[in-house]
Amino acid sequence: MSVLSKENRAKHLKTAGLSTGVVLAMLYLIAPHEGKINTVYLDPVGIPTVCYGQTGVDLYGRKIEMNKGLEYSDEECDLMLALTTKAFEVKILKLTKPFNSPQAHVDYRFISQYQKAALISFVYNVGEGNLETSTLLKLLNQGKHEEACAQLVRWVRAKGKVLKGLVSRRGLEKEWCLGDVPLGVEKLVAELENG
Repeated sequence: MSVLSKENRAKHLKTAGLSTGVVLAMLYLIAPHEGKINTVYLDPVGIPTVCYGQTGVDLYGRKIEMNKGLEYSDEECDLMLALTTKAFEVKILKLTKPFNSPQAHVDYRFISQYQKAALISFVYNVGEGNLETSTLLKLLNQGKHEEACAQLVRWVRAKGKVLKGLVSRRGLEKEWCLGDVPLGVEKLVAELENG
């Protein structure tokens, strides 16, 4: 991420048109766990990856492959992360059902922006296909949010092997999903939401 503080970066991303959930996912959940490598590398399960865990295709529609000499600037990595995260948010919104809030005229899909950010981070890592067939989604769509959040910590394997990094990431996503966020994040969300 750029040299701006997380708070200033968050405000910049919000003014660029990204939702609060996407901004939180990018800055607090995805980037810290994915890290950033500007050249193509193989992830722990052998998938060609670049920048913040980007797989598949890059900004320009090119397939991300090893030994093709692909290298990306920090700005390209940041833009890829923003575009990909926004795309996952759209897919999540299509899969989740609104539930009635205490305010009868408003429907919600998530109990908080933190829960939304956790789910975006989760899907960024495992893909929307895994979310679509998951018990997590079924519980979420039944309005069983605590039970849905508890499902996150089950997704810690890659090719059958428990990965320490996934255990850490899923634990943090579960905390966020349940609304347990670091000090200062609530204040930042209020600023992003109100202006």
